[in-house]
Amino acid sequence: MSEEELANDKIKATLEDGAPVSLTDLENGISYSENGRFMTQRFSFKENGQASEANVMVTNTGKRGVYAEVTVHFKPVEQVLVVTSYRVYSSLPLLEIETTLRFSGSLTGVIEPSVIHPGFPRPRELWREIGGHINRVTIEKGKARFLLANNWLAACSGDKGLMIAGDGLTRALKEVRESNQEITLFRAETMFKANQYEHFTGSYKIRTAIIPLKGSP
Repeated sequence: MSEEELANDKIKATLEDGAPVSLTDLENGISYSENGRFMTQRFSFKENGQASEANVMVTNTGKRGVYAEVTVHFKPVEQVLVVTSYRVYSSLPLLEIETTLRFSGSLTGVIEPSVIHPGFPRPRELWREIGGHINRVTIEKGKARFLLANNWLAACSGDKGLMIAGDGLTRALKEVRESNQEITLFRAETMFKANQYEHFTGSYKIRTAIIPLKGSP
């Protein structure tokens, strides 16, 4: 357990500068990563500002309690604080990511706090729930956009797969965008600069759980 590694007997997350660069299923040896990254975050604001360096710390070693945790503090611009905690629970095959965004004032732009780079190619299958029914989609190439009815998604290609569940509770944070061999969860952007209700203001919390699958769900 360190700033570079979160692990239990079932799963291992390797981190670099506070970002997961790979996720490994220890039971079958399958690793998920693409070009040295597994999960990234993207923030783009019309307000100018200098981004701060990430402050990474171990906030729970796992020796006492049910999980080990690494927390990262980062400011993409001066008015925004992003706090992300990565957790691995005892004997559970999942990585949990909890991101809190705190805005000082009102800002406009785009936030993508959970961009997954699964590291398995197209064609791949996506499963989601729509109106109480499981909907299956095959992604061959190009970009695709889907709405999530119940905030979960499964994706697989061959014997590699991921179940991704999240509780984005904010207006537009319930869609997934599939492009450039990546899965972007909870993308939200302001639409009307003159409308105060479309600004980012206050605080937002997004929690995501990622579970490796072998084959289809």
